[in-house]
Amino acid sequence: MRVVIQRVKEASVEVAGEIVSKIGGGFLILLGIASEDSQEDIDWLCAKIAKLRVFEDQNDAMNNSILDVHGDIIVVSQFTLHASVKKGNRPSFIKAARPEVAIPLYEAFINKMETELGKKVQTGVFGAMMDVALVNDGPVTIVIDSKNRDIENYSQERMTLENIKKEYPQFFNQEYTMLQADLLQYLKRNVEFSCEPIEHNQGWEITYRDEDGCYLSTYNKNQSLTFKTKLS
Repeated sequence: MRVVIQRVKEASVEVAGEIVSKIGGGFLILLGIASEDSQEDIDWLCAKIAKLRVFEDQNDAMNNSILDVHGDIIVVSQFTLHASVKKGNRPSFIKAARPEVAIPLYEAFINKMETELGKKVQTGVFGAMMDVALVNDGPVTIVIDSKNRDIENYSQERMTLENIKKEYPQFFNQEYTMLQADLLQYLKRNVEFSCEPIEHNQGWEITYRDEDGCYLSTYNKNQSLTFKTKLS
């Protein structure tokens, strides 16, 4: 299952000269359903979309989700997202689900998205010729394929102590420390972080970002936490 998510200031869908859906700020989502898709793909994608932090906070940083800004969503079915152009110049849509498979999954996606959003989701008309209008805010456009979640699964599988020691040997030259414990948590939670040595090898500075913001932690040469502050 593949989606193209566009952050919009406004969007609308017109069918046969009639506007069938219209929103202000939020997401216009183009949804492509493949023949092998299932409810598992729907659940993963909808949860990801609801928590996607692509809206600015008070500091103009992309820290807010559509839930935080109380945005709206339009979902438009688009089988052409599964076009293949490997052979020749005419796209092949063999991977796209046929209507008898796609329609129930399309409806299930909308229902799940409404559950995640906590309100009604607007839609296009499945299978119709549609005029889709939008003002992309940014522009911000995100493409997500549910089949690529295997990459995230891999990141969890490699979170064994031995693999982390091989990947970050500089943190494991002594007995178990506070820095090691924090590092393991960042990796386990898939938290974005960076690590830099302090001048003259006096310790380490780690900058990381989670759901609550961006933080700076300082550790001494014994890898004990000495200072922590919120940057944004």
